[in-house]
Amino acid sequence: METRSFEREVSLNGEARPVRDIQVAAPATGVRILQILVDEGDFVRHGQAMARLDTALATAQTRAAQANVAEAESAAVRARGEYQRAESIRESGALSAEAIEQRHAAATAADARLAAARAQLAEVNARLGGGYVRAPASGLVIDRMAELGRNVDGQVLFRIAADNR
Repeated sequence: METRSFEREVSLNGEARPVRDIQVAAPATGVRILQILVDEGDFVRHGQAMARLDTALATAQTRAAQANVAEAESAAVRARGEYQRAESIRESGALSAEAIEQRHAAATAADARLAAARAQLAEVNARLGGGYVRAPASGLVIDRMAELGRNVDGQVLFRIAADNR
């Protein structure tokens, strides 16, 4: 009888999947990737920049949205002033009740357009995201689909195994 030593080793074929697989996309659409800052296998922290985006188009959209807000503010101020003037002469009978109500409706509509313009500006600023694609959580970058110079339109650029689990 012969004695032999052996090591216990088991080979398995399969796929290891993260507990939380986070797909990361750019905050803006229609912009190019100027620089890729992380690669597959890198560990990222929450909020860390993963890619830098070309923000020229987004900056132009921000300026246009700011101009829309300024225009809407001006129209709202004018409409409110016309309504206040109409209210101040209500008792004189110089304007009909209908004309005063029309001015009130115009002022209300102008305020609504101003609120919409401000919301649009906030949306443009949010989409810009500071010009970077940022990690939404800490973890291991398990896949990088981002390519230098490629336009991003909502597609997944990176995958992160959250908390490296």
